[in-house]
Amino acid sequence: MNRRPPAVNIRWLPNYLKVFGAQQGMLLFWRIFRFDRANRSIPVPVIVPELGEVWLRAVTRDHAIFQQIWVKREYDLAVAAPRHFHKLMDTYSAILARGTKPLILDAGAHVGMSVLWWRRLFPKALIVAVEPSSENLAILRKNVVGLNDVIVLAAALAGELGSLRIIDTAASGSAVRVGHEGTGHIVPAVTVAHVLEQVGASEILLAKIDIEGGEAGLFSGDLGWLDHTYALAVETHDWLYPGQGTSKSMLAAIANRHFDFLTSGENTLLFKY
Repeated sequence: MNRRPPAVNIRWLPNYLKVFGAQQGMLLFWRIFRFDRANRSIPVPVIVPELGEVWLRAVTRDHAIFQQIWVKREYDLAVAAPRHFHKLMDTYSAILARGTKPLILDAGAHVGMSVLWWRRLFPKALIVAVEPSSENLAILRKNVVGLNDVIVLAAALAGELGSLRIIDTAASGSAVRVGHEGTGHIVPAVTVAHVLEQVGASEILLAKIDIEGGEAGLFSGDLGWLDHTYALAVETHDWLYPGQGTSKSMLAAIANRHFDFLTSGENTLLFKY
């Protein structure tokens, strides 16, 4: 049987060296390289500079997501949008000065690599990580254990409250999709308004949304929360559902609202102005 192409190869080495330095970068690259080739299904701890021990699964290519976030640094807002990031940090500081914790909503949190990134960027924020896959949740909880102000919700973010089902149980960890029909387990569907109510918040500093096409329904529901959100990082999935217009509702939702629109890697970045 032919093996899948590796998730890491020598072309990534300059990124590792740039981000982590020559010695640490080379060591980490070699760890991830060996981890990738082993292709094990069980979670394995990998020591990462800045982070310490993180848990990843090779067979579901969790390390590809790790590379996107911590090596390529696609959520590094200070680099992708320095002026907007400066303003967002002012907002972050202003919320803290009011005696309130800024809220980060991470929908499609996978195994927590983005959660760890937001903790680094906004160390005093409250982070709500929403993830529907029970397999991903098990690793996510291992990666955030001991972190203060991180809430993990076993749910799918949607446009209305209810329940959904994992569509394809064979999908890899980072490609879990939910819908009204499927072969997987049933998961609760929660709205942004519900999350805000649960944590007692009235505004969102930043919402990261990577929900494998679920953005179509999310941005078709109650959108009042958008008027109280300062920034978003959204991965759209028209490439996954050609001809279905999964990003149409999001584009319509922001068209009449005051957001600047930028891109960084696979993500659309939106900043309130």
